[in-house]
Amino acid sequence: MIKNLLVLLCFTCFVCSLCSAQQIPIVSWSELEKSVTKPNVDSTYVINFWATWCKPCIEELPAFIKLQDSSKQNVKVILASLDFKKDLSTKLKPFVLKRTITTSVVLLYDQNQEEFINSVSTMWSGALPATIIINTKRNIRSFYERQFTYNELTEVLHSLLHQ
Repeated sequence: MIKNLLVLLCFTCFVCSLCSAQQIPIVSWSELEKSVTKPNVDSTYVINFWATWCKPCIEELPAFIKLQDSSKQNVKVILASLDFKKDLSTKLKPFVLKRTITTSVVLLYDQNQEEFINSVSTMWSGALPATIIINTKRNIRSFYERQFTYNELTEVLHSLLHQ
């Protein structure tokens, strides 16, 4: 009886953890950009473009997660996945759940990829990983098409915020 009760309790906890797992909204770049470029808001957004199939992206994810965990309130990290929309439930959500990622994750979906890429930065070839750092109040919009370590990321952020 006690064994059955423990099994039921464990199963219930597991189901609850799945239910409370991070929701991953599907947004366009224009929607995301609008939400991070509000005037007179002194928040710095670090938006990392990545995908579950991109090995360098996966290698650098811990740097962005650590940045979010160690940052002050006015630095916000957003992990913008470029996985296929059809893979949201089968690949992206399980990936985030397995790695217990608590940093904000969105699935970017734009019909016109070339227009989307150019609106992020005309310097972007479309390769991953890529990162854009935005702070509207301080007039910061800096794009990087490269992989980051945590130290490199904090150095770049520090130099941008203390110009």
